[in-house]
Amino acid sequence: MITFLLPSHKDFSSLRRVMQDFANEDISTIRLVVVESGIEEDVKKDIGPIADDRIKLVYGEKSGIYQAINRGVKEVKTDYYIVIGLDDTFRFEKAGTLVEALRVLQYDLMFLGVVKGGRKISYFNPDRILDGPQGVFPSHTGGTVIRKDLHERYGEYDTRYKTVADGLFLCRCLKHGCSAVFLGDTFCNIGAGGFSKTKELSAEWESHLARLVLGAGWIRSSALFCIRAGKRVLKQIIARLMKKS
Repeated sequence: MITFLLPSHKDFSSLRRVMQDFANEDISTIRLVVVESGIEEDVKKDIGPIADDRIKLVYGEKSGIYQAINRGVKEVKTDYYIVIGLDDTFRFEKAGTLVEALRVLQYDLMFLGVVKGGRKISYFNPDRILDGPQGVFPSHTGGTVIRKDLHERYGEYDTRYKTVADGLFLCRCLKHGCSAVFLGDTFCNIGAGGFSKTKELSAEWESHLARLVLGAGWIRSSALFCIRAGKRVLKQIIARLMKKS
């Protein structure tokens, strides 16, 4: 029914934790696909044997996060998948609830609440697509269940984007009328200091480019970029001053 897709980059202690949390739940309709950047021999030496046949590892993917996800999607054999990160804590004990919701609702996209930095993020604003991708849905990682065959209609994640390819893909799906539902329930605590955090300014620029692709006006999108990037720069300056004081 659903596959958890996990990009991994040689953080074997975190990988073992996620795999064990997954294996602890005896649910036959869930799968875990790990796309690991390391080579098979080294990975197996570090994590040991995998006894759970619901878990599949793909090795040697070193071309970036979205290429890893694209490769993982090709390995998904279930109707739906959800991307999770090594710095996320997904509540696999609630996977059965998720599977049942998918059986009943059968939407193309299912958005979930997430917790980030100790704060619950819970909203769904499809009318804000041309102001997004921020603010349209809580999160792609750990917060969006995706019907796999949407990629047959809308292609892979665009690897020209290094930080917002996921948001662009989902906004494109929503703009073209894919069915979507929002569940207020929270299933995942997502990491607040990962890759996207270190690339905040480039993410704002890519968001501007994504908005143009989605059909937003250049002037409005540029103004949003200046406002949002300016806020981020101001926060960074304040944080540095506070560290020095």
